Amino acid sequence: MLRWLFFDLGGVLLDESAFHRRMFSTIREVLTEYGHSVSEEAFSRQAYQLVESYAPTFSVSLFEAYLEKEEAERAVSIYRARIAGKDVELQRVFSEVPPMLEEFRHSYSLAIIANQHARIVDLLEAQDLLKYFSFRLISGEIGIAKPAPEIFTRALSLARCTPTEAVMIGDRIDNDVIPAKAFGMFTIRLKAGTWARQVALDPSHAPDLEIHDLKETPQAVEESRQRLA
Repeated sequence: MLRWLFFDLGGVLLDESAFHRRMFSTIREVLTEYGHSVSEEAFSRQAYQLVESYAPTFSVSLFEAYLEKEEAERAVSIYRARIAGKDVELQRVFSEVPPMLEEFRHSYSLAIIANQHARIVDLLEAQDLLKYFSFRLISGEIGIAKPAPEIFTRALSLARCTPTEAVMIGDRIDNDVIPAKAFGMFTIRLKAGTWARQVALDPSHAPDLEIHDLKETPQAVEESRQRLA
């Protein structure tokens, strides 16, 4: 029986597209300063390749694609100083989120499992979203990030539920679908935004359900409930 819905934040409840645009433009800016003037088209191709290959630390991987190790490390430091705070400042709550969570909380317990800076809590508080969640596991607060299994172990422990009583809703196969499925959770993947190009490299890593718009989430959750009954 389905009891819990575990939500990712970026790309699911939060629109991070403006931040990603700033991230990409800032990386290109720093690369230009290091003598690598990369066209937007060529840069996009490189970024998509990294998305498709599950690059672990995306921004670092982009610099390493163009620079030698020591140069890349210095460039990453410059980039992080320029982008500091933008990962929170430029994210927005999707308009569909508050009514959707209001509907869900009457039937399920809700929690957050997300890789975000701790300051993202300020945004959630300002938008009055925290009231919907029984608990949150945010990497910047707890020092554990997806796809580490420890964060999912902690979620199941806090929820006091079995994996088959929970659904993980996220936008990334590498960080959301694969680790959740390893525990036996049902998975819903929102295939949109920057990570939409990710595909399951192994059939066992495919999400149980895949949607292309946040508005499809309630229907997907209902299908999950029926399949887990």
